[in-house]
Amino acid sequence: MKNAFTILGATPQDSIDKLKDLYEEKQLFVDDDKDLNLAYTDLINLKKRIMHEIKYFSKDIFEDFDDIFLSNEGKKQTADIEDILPVIISVGKWFDNDAIKLFETINDSRKQAGFSLVGNEEIIIDAVMLLKSDSISAIKKYFDDWEQKKIVKLFNSLVEKENYMSFFIDDLLIHYENLIAETIDDKEKLCKEKFQLIEKNSNVFINIGKIDEDFPNNVIAFKKAINAWDKLVQPLQVNYRNRGAQHPNSYEFVHELRNKVIDMCNNSQSDLMSLIQRFQFDYLAKKEFKDKILYASQYIDLLIKVLDILLVVFKEIDVVAEKLKKDKQDFLGLQKTTNELNKKVNPFRSVFVSQTVSLEEGTTQSYDVNKTSSGYNSNKTTQKNNSNNYSDKEISDLTIKVLIGITIAISIILIIICGISQIIAGCVLSIIVLFIAGVTASMWGNGGISKDSMKVIAILLTIFMIICFIACVSTAANKKDEDSSYSGYDYSSSYSSYGINLNANNFSTYFTLTSSCSVSTSSYSTTATYSYSIKPKASFNYSNYNNPSSIKVTIGLEISSYSSAYGTPSEYKINVTLYKSSGYKQSGSKIYYISSSEKYWRDGIYSVSATIYN
Repeated sequence: MKNAFTILGATPQDSIDKLKDLYEEKQLFVDDDKDLNLAYTDLINLKKRIMHEIKYFSKDIFEDFDDIFLSNEGKKQTADIEDILPVIISVGKWFDNDAIKLFETINDSRKQAGFSLVGNEEIIIDAVMLLKSDSISAIKKYFDDWEQKKIVKLFNSLVEKENYMSFFIDDLLIHYENLIAETIDDKEKLCKEKFQLIEKNSNVFINIGKIDEDFPNNVIAFKKAINAWDKLVQPLQVNYRNRGAQHPNSYEFVHELRNKVIDMCNNSQSDLMSLIQRFQFDYLAKKEFKDKILYASQYIDLLIKVLDILLVVFKEIDVVAEKLKKDKQDFLGLQKTTNELNKKVNPFRSVFVSQTVSLEEGTTQSYDVNKTSSGYNSNKTTQKNNSNNYSDKEISDLTIKVLIGITIAISIILIIICGISQIIAGCVLSIIVLFIAGVTASMWGNGGISKDSMKVIAILLTIFMIICFIACVSTAANKKDEDSSYSGYDYSSSYSSYGINLNANNFSTYFTLTSSCSVSTSSYSTTATYSYSIKPKASFNYSNYNNPSSIKVTIGLEISSYSSAYGTPSEYKINVTLYKSSGYKQSGSKIYYISSSEKYWRDGIYSVSATIYN
């Protein structure tokens, strides 16, 4: 129903007699006087009249709101999203403002009209809260006729608006999340199913050194699925971030996915390291390593593509986004190392293998190590794949190349491990051996060193590097246990936290309470306006996903007399709820009626009960 003053054609300054005259006059010109009767009844009822007074003095705010959400009740809703957004935002901003300022305005108009005055500001505040609840209910009812796709579009458009935020909008977003909760769960389930296919592709590579041709397509399918999920939760992620927090469900989801990507990378590197350790006594390990290192760069490239997807989708989750960026840099460094290893171990085959993987939608890419830049080799091309076809000289040369390749591979890996673990001696020795291997191999190739001498050098360098490898890996493992900052091949993060029982005594350790109190005297009464603000300190990680959604705090306030002759201080208690969605920030004010002798005040945290995680 429209505002009662509008229906009756009245103003808040009109007397009860004037209202009666207007009512009787309007009755002559309407067939259905149901709304007219209700409007007249509300305006002569002191309690019901308040709501209409509030909306009358805020008609610039509520006129469009009523036209969209109330006037068309029972009819098909046809307002455009771009028309709805500014109305919702402006109403939300109005509710966030201090409603106490309406107190004097309403009482001034009642005084002119001859109606009894409103007793205190609390009555106005309660009426505003009721109006807020009714407004949210009206919007919820309005959405009943909408398709879910349109609701999602509205809230995505809403959070893109500048200065859209208000506690009114927060309440609507809670309703939005509840409204589409089932759809979000279904989309998340689909994302996990698509990601499982990527994990299967990863296991195939780790187990047999092969990149499935459907691996890139599975990454594309995962990207489509998670983008569909992201479209639903985007408004929630943006609003939480703007409140200085992280959307809990999104945080847990990306944490799970990130750990799985890291595990896939760690498992592949552990497998390669195991093969290197078997080099000297297992010919099959050498061949398996050469095959796997040939495609390792492409495998890591696909994992980087997955990280890129997570970076885009979860950019609003600041805590994890920074870690994903660091992960990507680590993966790129690892990819560079595998490229170098591939060139050393497979100097001829590696040039035929692409180092990147195209992820254009609708395309697949297969890999063939025999494909050259001019096309596929025909059967007429002879390649010596059987060791029986090699001469003794070729076998001897091949042995030297393999040993030098192994030495170089171990040296590069040790440089990475020792660099990350800050084992300076290991880094220096690895660089020296790498230099010696390169120089002697070059001299041998140019005839500067005999084959027999080169073979001895290659064997000694290989044995030396294997010993260094075992020593450095053991040292790095010990340092990892002692120093949690070691990252090596383990890119997973620690999410440890500890619980803190929050109470009145330790509240000031994590939160700041600022307050002020002013006394004013009018012709009606003397009042004390107490204003307060509570917010977490910068040192407190209030966004921890373990923290509660709300914290109840009671502020004990004493308004004291300036002379002991007037008795004990008057004590008041203010119950404040700190919401995680609002960054545990809350501010407000309270009005108290006091005697002229009560001028001074003091306050503090009276009670608080919650468990937080720093």
